[in-house]
Amino acid sequence: MNKNFIIKIFQSIILSSGSLWLGSQVSKLLLIFYFFNTDQFGRITLKPEVLKDTINIIVYQLTPVFSISLISYLIFISAIIIYLFLELKELKSKGWLFISLLIVILLIPFEIYLSTIDLDIAIKSFYRIGDSKLFLTLLEERITKLGNIPIISVFLHLICFILIVFKPLNKEAKVEN
Repeated sequence: MNKNFIIKIFQSIILSSGSLWLGSQVSKLLLIFYFFNTDQFGRITLKPEVLKDTINIIVYQLTPVFSISLISYLIFISAIIIYLFLELKELKSKGWLFISLLIVILLIPFEIYLSTIDLDIAIKSFYRIGDSKLFLTLLEERITKLGNIPIISVFLHLICFILIVFKPLNKEAKVEN
C-alpha cells in the first residue's frame, strides 16, 4: 500500500476517534457541572433539585458517555503514536503536526488522571457496586482536583483538530531551477 494512503487512514482515525472523544468529553463536562453549584466560600454543593439518593441512577445512565470517552481516547492516543512514527521524518517541515503533538503530549497526564476517575465511575456504575455517596465523592474529586484543566483541554484539543484539518505552518520545499 502507498504510504500516503496509510497516513490518510490514520488521519481519519485520529479525527473520528478524537471527535467522538471530544463530543463525549463536552457532554460529560456539561452533565457533571450541571449537578453542582458553588457556595459563597467556593465549596462545591449538590444542586437542590438533584436528590442525593438518585445520583447512582443518574451516573448509571451516564455510563455509556464515560465508556465512549475512555475507548475513543485510547484509540485517539494509539493512532497519534502510530501516526507520529509514520511522519517522524517530516515533523520539522510540518508545524501543525508538531504543535498538535505538543498539545496532546502535554495534556496526556491530566487526561490519564481524569480517565482513571472516569473508569472507576464507569466500572462501579456498570456493575452497580457504588452507592450515591461514592459517586458524589468521585464526581467532586473529578471537578475539584484539576479545576479548569478539563475545559482548557477541550479547547486545546479542538485547536489540534483545526490544525489537523487545515494543516497550516507547512514548510514547503524550495524548488531550484
